[in-house]
Amino acid sequence: MKIARPKPVETQFRRKRAPPPQATKLLLYSLLAGLIFMGTLAVVFIPRFLETPQAAVEIVDLTAAAGGRIDVNASTLQLSLSLFNATLYQDNVSLAHLGGGLGPATAALTFTDANGDRQLDAGDYFTVHATVAASYRLEVWQTDVGRLVGFYSWTGILS
Repeated sequence: MKIARPKPVETQFRRKRAPPPQATKLLLYSLLAGLIFMGTLAVVFIPRFLETPQAAVEIVDLTAAAGGRIDVNASTLQLSLSLFNATLYQDNVSLAHLGGGLGPATAALTFTDANGDRQLDAGDYFTVHATVAASYRLEVWQTDVGRLVGFYSWTGILS
């Protein structure tokens, strides 16, 4: 029968000499390269993080329909009518204007919210009463961002 001998106590690793200078330089340069890389990333991404988010902008596609109508064919978002106004120009002179909420209606220009949801979306339409053959342009503006979001232009009488 064999008697188990006790195992020697494990001692911690002790370096007998200092690391070579090349290894120390390599570690130091790697640390500096990492810090420079982190600084470059901070210069690029921290200003992007601090930017204020941009307001949503709706883009409106307008098409002509029969009976003097200009239909909202499509829109990228569905924002409240209170954010929009529209102007009808005849030969680059303002003929009619619909204020905030695309109202009140005028003799030359009216807006109809077809589904009654108080949002500018597909299915809504403008009615234009243009009796003189001229160059016309209907512009729809989003007032909270001050951008032109849709327009339709034609020459002659829209029928």
